[in-house]
Formats: sequence, structure tokens, C-alpha cells
Amino acid sequence: MTPNGLKGFNTATVRQSLFAGLCFLMAFTANAQPSDKAAVINALNAVPVYFVTTASGTAPAVGAKQQTDFVPVFLYSEEANIARAELEREGAKALKVERAELGILYSGELNKGNKGVSYGLVANPTQRAAAQRVSNGKSFSEVPIFIAKHKNSGEVMTVKQSDGTLAVPLFLEFHRIEAALDALGKQLPDMEGSFKVEAYPLSAVVNDMQTGALDPVSVIMIPPVN
Repeated sequence: MTPNGLKGFNTATVRQSLFAGLCFLMAFTANAQPSDKAAVINALNAVPVYFVTTASGTAPAVGAKQQTDFVPVFLYSEEANIARAELEREGAKALKVERAELGILYSGELNKGNKGVSYGLVANPTQRAAAQRVSNGKSFSEVPIFIAKHKNSGEVMTVKQSDGTLAVPLFLEFHRIEAALDALGKQLPDMEGSFKVEAYPLSAVVNDMQTGALDPVSVIMIPPVN
């Protein structure tokens, strides 16, 4: 693992049964091969995202001020509902909250049919602050991804799935990875307190999946709880 992202992990397809079995440590290697774009999108699509749109599916606009150049996309439906309420107070009509997937956002699919519109993922302030805490004050301007690493070896924690394959769990919420590590410590007392949490920008993780440094079929994205 480097500050720029995750490095070279390659296993078979995984199932989303987090901590169903024992945890394992894996040192990443550098034998990266570019990943298939569809595999990256599929991995990211485990995470739902939300944004405000009009009844006709276009970006919202208020009065004479067209707000179609940027549409914020949120990881929490509650945040999208707050954004909708604010737009309605400014005079926007017939708005709704639309649900999509993170992979669809990164693929650029949301931009089709909406010329000049840029959809951008907005980081939750609570998760961004948590990422800054575990990164010794390093500023996070985008959505963070949380991973667990062994305190002594620095190896990344993977989990064994029911089909015997290994997967790297990537969390979008700090409290969820804390809860998972707490449950692991209770299941395996000898490993309690053996792991630390690190945060990486989502863009770095996506880049590693695209370049093949991190095999996207060996990733379990753990989305926020809405």
C-alpha cells in the first residue's frame, strides 16, 4: 500500500459476505495488468448514489440562474433530500431524488443527454473528518475509502469468502470498519487490536482498479448505510 493507492492484488470473484470467515493478510505486489473497464464499473456499482433531478430527468434550474453546469451527487439519500429542499426554497419545481450507482457515475453515463452537465460526488463531512484523523491531519477534499492494515507487517487485511476466495473490503464509512474490526477481535481474540485503519482518496482506489494494481473482482465495496 502506498500513499497513492492500493497496489497489485489478484484473486478470483468474491461474494459480499463480509467477515464470513477468518481474516488473512496480503502483501500487494507490483505485477499489475490493466483491468477491464466493465469490471471496475461493476465493483463500484455496489455503492448507491443519489442526486436531484427534475421530473423530466434534466438537471434542476432555478429562475434565470441555470444551475446545470454542476450536479452534486451524494452517498446518502438524506443529503440529496436536503439539497432538493434547498432548491425548492429557491423556486425550483417538480424535483425528485434519483438513485444511481457509483460505477455509472464514474462511467460518465449520467452525462449523456445532459450537455454541459457535470455530475460530481460530494464527500460527507463526517467521513472526511474521520479520514483526516486517521491520516495525521492530512486534508481530504474528496470521498475517502477506509481499509485495515496490520500494525506490524503493514499488510492489508483480506477476508475469506464462502467460496474460498479472498477479498479486500473497502469501507466508505469509518464507523463501519471500526465495528467490523471490533467484531473480528471478538471472533479472534488473538488478533484484537492488531489492525489500524487507513484512509485513501476514492480516486486513488479507482485508479488502482483501472490500472490493474488492484484487481476489481477482488474488491468488496462496503457502502454507507442510508
